[in-house]
Amino acid sequence: MTEQAPGAGQPPDETVEPPTYTWVAERGTARSAAYAMTVLEMRGLRFRLFAVVVMIGLPALLVAAGKGGKAFLLLLGLALGTFLLASTVGISTWGRARHFRTVLPPGLVLTSQFFDDHLILRRQWTATAVEFRAYDRLDVVDDWVFLRQRGRRRPIRALYPLALIPPDDLARLRLTILGLVPEQPEQDQ
Repeated sequence: MTEQAPGAGQPPDETVEPPTYTWVAERGTARSAAYAMTVLEMRGLRFRLFAVVVMIGLPALLVAAGKGGKAFLLLLGLALGTFLLASTVGISTWGRARHFRTVLPPGLVLTSQFFDDHLILRRQWTATAVEFRAYDRLDVVDDWVFLRQRGRRRPIRALYPLALIPPDDLARLRLTILGLVPEQPEQDQ
């Protein structure tokens, strides 16, 4: 007599819940999220153009308008430009960390479940359904996933901990955003 695997010969259960992934905010979470967002902004064209204008324009302005040694004015312009860029990045990171301290307090528990075309994110009192098609860009910075909403004049970025998105689902989400995963037609039953 041969043994059958449990559930063999029975129709598959279509109400199987996908696994739930849990993440708990720690003390350094706000700082980590702020740093990741700052890195993402520094990769953008707007910041790069600002940095080029400051690092070339300020020394050139000082050399053109100043009196005295051109080498000294050039070095002064580069030092002031570096200070301005470092201050801008530092102040924006500090402001973001203050914001994330209220949004992601230590002890906050987030959970996620992935389905075919959406995911469910849960906090203590709320649940949000996030459709994959609603986003047009995905960026991963350190332990954070940034999703940019599709079709908005000023795009809104959603920030999620990477621990809530397992690698297989992250790859599927990335392929869906790129348009490489065709949507399956709904079947009437």
